[in-house]
Amino acid sequence: MSEPIKFTEKTKRRVAGRAGFRCSFPSCDKPTIGPGARSNETAVTGKAAHIYSASPGGPRGQGTLSKDQLRSSENAIWLCSDHATYVDTNRGEKFPPNLLLSYKALQEAKIARHQSGINASAWFHELRLIESPIFAANARILFGKLTVIVGGNGSGKTALCEWMSGLGDPSRLRRWDHPRETDRRLHLQVTYFDPREQHARIEVAAPDSIMYYLEDKRVPFYPLKLGLVHLPQYLIRPASEDLRDELQLVSDVLRIPTTTVRNLIPCVNQNNEGCVRNLRLVGNEGKLMLLADHEGEKKARCFRETSDSQQGKVLIELCVAMARFSSEFLPTILMIEGGILSFDPKNFARYAEYFMSGGHHFQTIVMLIRSPTGGSKEWSGWEFVRLVGEKTNVTIDQSPF
Repeated sequence: MSEPIKFTEKTKRRVAGRAGFRCSFPSCDKPTIGPGARSNETAVTGKAAHIYSASPGGPRGQGTLSKDQLRSSENAIWLCSDHATYVDTNRGEKFPPNLLLSYKALQEAKIARHQSGINASAWFHELRLIESPIFAANARILFGKLTVIVGGNGSGKTALCEWMSGLGDPSRLRRWDHPRETDRRLHLQVTYFDPREQHARIEVAAPDSIMYYLEDKRVPFYPLKLGLVHLPQYLIRPASEDLRDELQLVSDVLRIPTTTVRNLIPCVNQNNEGCVRNLRLVGNEGKLMLLADHEGEKKARCFRETSDSQQGKVLIELCVAMARFSSEFLPTILMIEGGILSFDPKNFARYAEYFMSGGHHFQTIVMLIRSPTGGSKEWSGWEFVRLVGEKTNVTIDQSPF
C-alpha cells in the first residue's frame, strides 16, 4: 500500500499565507494562528487539506493527477481543523474538487482586497432557473473560478448572460419583461457567498414588472455592488462597409465609452501575462487606428486588418484589464461569448490557464458552441456545463468528465 502524499512545510506555509491564516470555508473565516502556550510561541490550528486525495481511495479520489500535482500548493486549501474534517466526510461527495477550488479562490480574493483596505467580497456559487422561457424547470449551474458553458445556437447561452447581468442592471432584462402569453415567466435564484451563503431572486411577474428578493424578502433592487464585464458576440466589417474609426468600433463592441477604451490601453500593456503587446492608437487621415504587436508577427497591423483570432485577443485583453481593475474594488464576473475561444483549442487552453491564475480575483464565464479540446480538464479546476435539448426544455448537464 502506497504512502499518502504529503505537503511540504513550505507548501503549507504558502497555502496558509495566501488564505491569510484563516479558514477558507465561506461561512467560517476562523483565525488559525495565534498565541502559543509560551509567550515566545505561536499556535497554528489550521490544516492544508487535500483537494484531490492524498491516497488513491481517499475523499474525492485522485483523478488523473501526477504525484507532483497532488503535492503541489494548487491541490491544497487552508481550513480550520473542524472544516478540514467536515469536507472529507462521506468520501467528500458534498464537496467536489471544483467547489473546494472555488472556496480557495474566494478566500484568496477576499484577503487580497482586505490587504488593499477594501471589504467587499463575494463569490457566485449557483444559478437556479426556477422557471424560464428556455430551460427545464429548476435547472441549475454551479460556478467555479472559470465556468465553461457549451451549447449550440438557440440553447440559451446569450440569455444566461443577460439574466446574470440583470442582477445589477435591470435594462439587461428588457428582452424578457414582455413575455407572450404562451411563454413561461422568468424566475431565477442566485446563490453567492458574501462571505456567508446568501440567496437573491429575480422574478419577472408581468410586463414591466421585475421583482427582486433577498432571502425571500422583497427589496426594491439588488443591493450588492457587482462588476460585470461582458464581451458579446460581435461581427467586424471591413472599413469599406463601416465608416467608424477603430476606437469607436471597439467602444461599440464592448459597449463602453471611448474614453474607457483609451484608459484601458496602458493597463493592457502593463500586463506581462497577456497575448498582446504594445497596444496603441495611431491617427490616420483624421481617424484613429488601434495597433498591437502580436506573437509571431514582425509588423504591427491595425485592428481591422488582423485575423479574427488576433481581433479576439485584443478584445479579450481589454476585457481582462477591465475585470482585473474592477475586481480590486468589487466582486467581478467576466463573461465571454464565443469568439476565438470556440474554434482555437490552443488559444482556449492558454486563456483557461490565464483566467485561473491566482493573480486574477474575478470569476469568468465563457460561452462556447462546442467543447474545447486538449489539456487536463479534471485538473484545470473549472466547471464544465453542457446545454442539452431545444428551447423551452433545455437541460443542464454538469456531470464530471
